[in-house]
Amino acid sequence: FLFEYLAFKFDNGVKLLPKHIFEGKDPLEFMWFDLEKGWPCGTGPYKITLWSETQKFMDLRQDWWGAKTLFALLPQVERIVFTPYSDDNRTAQLLASNEVDASLDLRPGTIKALLPQNKALITHSFNRPPFGYVDWWPNSFWINTTLEPWNDPSIRWALSYAIDRQGAIDVAYEGAGQATELPYPAYPALKPYADSVKDLLAKYPNNKYDLAESAKRMTAKGFAKDSAGFWAKGGKRLVVDIYGWGIWADIGPVLSEQLRKAGFESSYSMPPDWYDQAMLGTHKGAWFMGHGASIADPYYTLFLFTSENSIPKNTTSGGGGNQLSRWSNKDFDAIVEKMNNIPMGDPRVLDLFHDAMAIWLKELPNIPFIQWFHRIPMNTTYWQGWPTVLNSYCNGAFWHLTFPLVLHKLKPAQ
Repeated sequence: FLFEYLAFKFDNGVKLLPKHIFEGKDPLEFMWFDLEKGWPCGTGPYKITLWSETQKFMDLRQDWWGAKTLFALLPQVERIVFTPYSDDNRTAQLLASNEVDASLDLRPGTIKALLPQNKALITHSFNRPPFGYVDWWPNSFWINTTLEPWNDPSIRWALSYAIDRQGAIDVAYEGAGQATELPYPAYPALKPYADSVKDLLAKYPNNKYDLAESAKRMTAKGFAKDSAGFWAKGGKRLVVDIYGWGIWADIGPVLSEQLRKAGFESSYSMPPDWYDQAMLGTHKGAWFMGHGASIADPYYTLFLFTSENSIPKNTTSGGGGNQLSRWSNKDFDAIVEKMNNIPMGDPRVLDLFHDAMAIWLKELPNIPFIQWFHRIPMNTTYWQGWPTVLNSYCNGAFWHLTFPLVLHKLKPAQ
């Protein structure tokens, strides 16, 4: 409980609200924003002093209680300036000219070309591939399993066999990436669980690229290739339009071309409402998305796929977060519930994990694709002490709740 709910990590942690401000207020209506009153306020060493559409300032609180009580020293960063992110190329220009200290993670090709332009720029792995670290957000290829033909696991497997994951990584990322067989980050704490299902992965090889097996499954389900070489049934072609954000603009087109080669009419696009379509369950194709859940205990990712989270609630697909596939299996639910009642680290969890993944891999509610890397450029011109593979005290994502740990480590370079 302490680790999963009270400790800040990545995007997670319990946010404590000041009772004297929120008491009697409707949290859905109360904006809690008034710079003259010092709102929003918090327990950290920074306060918001400017918030506009073009920039945001957070200034150091010289009267911070933590320094007064000797709990911690004041950070040496006096002002944090956030500016809007436009695109990778513009960001790379700003980094190359020392106008930015850090940015959102860049695409592999961009950061590989950027690093030689400014020797002061580093990544978590310095100037070496994969130019970053594994995030807790492994990416899958998602489909709505309540829509035909994706409600048939055999068709989902046909789609998986049509994907050459390593080939996509080689083309889009110049090899600087890693495929994944499971919806879990490749973290040491989770390795015993991954190792425990090697027999299942041999039986259900979801990273295998096999066009013949894909075609076999499609044919067995009544599909045949039309005159253009695409799978169709009853005179209707199966179209797999892939949606995603700009972060997949490099690998998305590669994957769609692989699917076309396998006989699935496909394209990659980024409509502004694509995520709403996925949440509403109206998109009939596929999309990219990650899993923000387990980092040490396998339960949390499994919980995302329980029936509780497959039931649409308002405009979303569940109360647990990320279950966009709308998949439901009662036997799977029962196993996950048993796991919920066993302490983390209990050896019985290994057996239950194996039982749950036997169902999950056979059904394949989504298609594991790649580990997600944060390839964050960090500028050492003005600041040193960024987290790296040689001093991995924290992840480097400033948009995560752990960024204050980085701020306390940064020291002026000049």
